[in-house]
Amino acid sequence: MIKQIIRKILYYSISDYNIISFPKSGRTWIVCFLHEYNGLSINKLNNKHNSPKYFKSNKLLTLYNKNKKTSIFVDHSFEDLDINNSWMKNLLIKLSIKNKTNFFVLRDPRDTIISFYFHKKYASMMDSKQNFLKKGTSLSEFIFSPERGIIYLIDFLNYFSDHLFVKKSYEILLYENFIDDPKNNFAKILKSLNLPISEDNLQYLVEETSFENLQKKAQGTDAQIKKFRKGKKQNFHQYLDYEEIKKINLIINQKLDNKYLNYFKKNKIFF
Repeated sequence: MIKQIIRKILYYSISDYNIISFPKSGRTWIVCFLHEYNGLSINKLNNKHNSPKYFKSNKLLTLYNKNKKTSIFVDHSFEDLDINNSWMKNLLIKLSIKNKTNFFVLRDPRDTIISFYFHKKYASMMDSKQNFLKKGTSLSEFIFSPERGIIYLIDFLNYFSDHLFVKKSYEILLYENFIDDPKNNFAKILKSLNLPISEDNLQYLVEETSFENLQKKAQGTDAQIKKFRKGKKQNFHQYLDYEEIKKINLIINQKLDNKYLNYFKKNKIFF
């Protein structure tokens, strides 16, 4: 864990931009789009085909534009560290926002926690030595467990609340907006990153990084094959019954910071 913390501190110190999220919030989709953009830029620089590398999300991503390098650190902040120290959590947040343009990927917590469950379930199947998820744990048990369930997700989000809505330290990238209008929302990211793109190339990148294409590209990558499951909004209705939805909505309304609730309401996401 010490090595992970040191790596995070190092990357935060040298990156030009940071993209932060809770796992399964849609960050990998954005990273793949940026990889594809990088592929276009490198091809133009080198005059040759250069296939972008996918799915290496928790690393420093270097983008190229007219020989200028832009470094972006994509990270889960303290979520992938086994720490309960509030001081350390706040330190990592402060390091990620120091004198930079930062992004925070946000998604409906109900869909996030369901995707997180399947992510952990698949990871446990792939690596039996890791206790990502106790065998036989149901979706409902996982969601309402304080260790890794909806309360765990809410605690993570609440740590960022003031930085998002009061200090405006991050630009929020709402996953549902990308589902509705990927072209304009990806264009906004490139504008914030000061990365130019033509209309034709933008359309090409949007098509290349559609969920259908990303699912095809993920085939054969084993541990990454579950990165792209559905790509839908409010998909939780397929997995939770009426009473479970009622229960999770109650928890969200009681425990999630009101600033998030107001933001979601403005974006027509209700609990």
